[in-house]
Amino acid sequence: MVRSANELRSGMAVRLDSELYRVLEAKVHAGGGQMKGTLHARLECLRTGGVTERRFRPEERLDEIELTRQEMEYLYDEGDRCVFMHPTSFDQVLLPKAALGNRPARPPPSRRG
Repeated sequence: MVRSANELRSGMAVRLDSELYRVLEAKVHAGGGQMKGTLHARLECLRTGGVTERRFRPEERLDEIELTRQEMEYLYDEGDRCVFMHPTSFDQVLLPKAALGNRPARPPPSRRG
């Protein structure tokens, strides 16, 4: 869904320069006289975890991305990938380690009796 920059809110996910970002903070700064205001946003890159600050004009258009969170259990490393499992359906998903970015090391596999 395409939104104008002045509709940004904390928690939203947007695509900028072919990267996905989560909005951590969005503040509108009013302009004076003929100057239009700007929107200052703190954004976290979902791939790398890095935080950046950007300024947007209110009329700029941004792609809002709808994300779905799922609880997954880490199982093991398989070469350059990590294997995760959905705890109720037991579906397994392989993710490249590069997709996890600078996230902390994964816990060891769980041991269930």
